Amino acid sequence: MKRIILLVTAILFPSLWLTTPVKAENQAINLTGASGLPTNNFTSLKAEILGKQQSTPRRLRRLRFRLPDITAAGNREPLASRGSCSANSKSVTALIPPTNIGFTVAAHPTFFFDISQTSARSAEFALFNQDGKEIYTTTVELSKRSGVVSFSLPQEDATSVSLEVGERYQWYFALICNPNDRSQDIDVTGAIERKTPRAALANQLRRAAPHDRPAIYAQEGFWFDTIKTLADLRSANPNDSTLTQEWENLLRSVGLDRIAQNRVLGNLAPKNE
Repeated sequence: MKRIILLVTAILFPSLWLTTPVKAENQAINLTGASGLPTNNFTSLKAEILGKQQSTPRRLRRLRFRLPDITAAGNREPLASRGSCSANSKSVTALIPPTNIGFTVAAHPTFFFDISQTSARSAEFALFNQDGKEIYTTTVELSKRSGVVSFSLPQEDATSVSLEVGERYQWYFALICNPNDRSQDIDVTGAIERKTPRAALANQLRRAAPHDRPAIYAQEGFWFDTIKTLADLRSANPNDSTLTQEWENLLRSVGLDRIAQNRVLGNLAPKNE
């Protein structure tokens, strides 16, 4: 056992062998490697130990979303089911806090919605400035599958807009149940405001590894950036169960338990008209 401890120390902390005296009786070590055959070198056991280290699940900083003390007009779930395209009264849910507002550092943020089974084949997204003027609108195609979808404000579209720092915007997202009778739309609404991050936060984000950024945004109360960076991580690592758990934790932290385990489908594309 003493020899094994010395070997593990040599593998994990090689610098210690330069400063720590070792008795002669421990300088030649005979061990049985992973193959069951005796070996007089570190190679097989080192590979085995380092392999176990690399396979150890990575732990994310636990997300604790700090809900800003501010509210806005809106509804993240339909107030009434007027349309005939879904039997579910909660056929669309906006992934936002119960305060109906979220902050972002992005000029072109991404919005997330959960859509249940519906016969609607398209939806409308619209953005209004703080004076109530519509500054952007588009129609997007819907998948036939239910789950979480996202829509990003385009950066290179001829009709695209950029959020201005310090201005609050109202957004609107509606399932178009009947293109000939828009009174049957099933809609959700909310607010978004772009803020400039503090210098300390900007430096922290610049130094942080990608897996740490969702927790940093969450602690600072930037909802749209928290969920976007976490969604990007999940997309890049679809088999990472830790990321899946963190996604569920984030949604539950803002009261979205009902849809926390729903599958994430991807980004919606503007409809060609």
